[in-house]
Amino acid sequence: LADYLTLEAGAEIGTEVVRTANGKYRVVDRPIDWPAIHRLFVASQHLDPSFQQTYILAQGTLPWEGGHMVAETQAILQTASKNRPWDWQPLHFMGFNTYYFLKQPGEAGRTFLEAAQRPNAPAFLAIIGARLAQKGGETETAIVLMKSMLKGKDVRDPFYQDILDRLHALEGVRAIELATRQYEEKFGVRPKSLYEVVSRGLLAALPPNPYNLAYCMDKDGIIYFDNPQCQTSPSSLESH
Repeated sequence: LADYLTLEAGAEIGTEVVRTANGKYRVVDRPIDWPAIHRLFVASQHLDPSFQQTYILAQGTLPWEGGHMVAETQAILQTASKNRPWDWQPLHFMGFNTYYFLKQPGEAGRTFLEAAQRPNAPAFLAIIGARLAQKGGETETAIVLMKSMLKGKDVRDPFYQDILDRLHALEGVRAIELATRQYEEKFGVRPKSLYEVVSRGLLAALPPNPYNLAYCMDKDGIIYFDNPQCQTSPSSLESH
């Protein structure tokens, strides 16, 4: 019955094409009752909370043309994630929605990192998750989660070094964040550049960056490890 309800929702969403009098075809422009479609998804998931096609079809329709029902989609994905602990995709979709629709990079990063810990999850989830978590001010959280992921990975894993490099870069960001915070507490203002933090003795030197780029700080005080505009000279650091 759960399968049937999801199939019914898909049939209602699908495009209707009719043959015209001259033998050609045209698409029928008809309204779709998206709240009713949502109810079909919820009923299907209630009957079988581990049914994969329900959450996949919901994700592909409800937050987009389906009346921008992002919160409703997130609830469906949350149920799927709870009942499919072996599946990384519901959390992956939740992370995407949180970043793309809700504009919450920090929360999206945490969700991607959670998805990355599921069995057979692709390594890019950990890398994207750490980047977004750091962007949202969750550097320490990203470091802790990435360390936990490395514990379960074989060093021969082709993505092991990628995750390790991202971890080291985030550790460098965290060291700089702590130093800039100390700078603000000591001098009452935010440093204009990372060079000031080093020259005032709050940081002996900028940490090494595995990506061979200089760390930099934007006008809002956010530290970056992957900005190709960063330079290593004091004058160029001051420009950031």
